[in-house]
Amino acid sequence: MRHPVLGKITEEHISTLLEQSGKDDERLFQDRSSARKYGVFYALLATALFVFLTIYLIGIDLALYQDVLKIIVAFAGGIGSGFGIKVYLDRR
Repeated sequence: MRHPVLGKITEEHISTLLEQSGKDDERLFQDRSSARKYGVFYALLATALFVFLTIYLIGIDLALYQDVLKIIVAFAGGIGSGFGIKVYLDRR
């Protein structure tokens, strides 16, 4: 026994669905490429900030630079462990 909706689907419906699927794939590609661009931008910004702090603070106060570096490493470790837990829970 066939489903009653199957008899109502025409070639126009199928072509419309395929067009919408193609547009959806294009939007997904654009979204991923923009996310990659922002990721690279943020990585470059963090690197530039680190280099600036290194150059600026080593010349002024080495102890302050070491404290700031400890805080940055702790913050990065917290982000890394949070991301690791998220990936672990998503795989479960």
